[in-house]
Amino acid sequence: MYRDDWLMRMVEQVAAIIGRMAGMRQREDYTAALDEADRGWDGLGVRRELALIIDVPSLVGMLRTQEAIQAAIDLLEEEARTESARGDDRAAALRHARAAALRRYRS
Repeated sequence: MYRDDWLMRMVEQVAAIIGRMAGMRQREDYTAALDEADRGWDGLGVRRELALIIDVPSLVGMLRTQEAIQAAIDLLEEEARTESARGDDRAAALRHARAAALRRYRS
């Protein structure tokens, strides 16, 4: 039961963070949106910088659950939209690719 409560809180927290990021992106406050992404990754127990460079199987191991993997995918996709909006297509492509790689680990 405790695990289920923790998972629900984590999923809700990351969903709220993604919503705030989208609003910040629409206001063109890209730095704040990416700072918010840091908080999302912290909620998943992974540093954002590490999530972008570690090999995908290790990242999956750190995330531990299918719910956390999906939250990471959603977070990466919103980061990609933010990076694209601020004109950094390379950073956006990296995040889209990382999200696609994580999708292969969903059950």
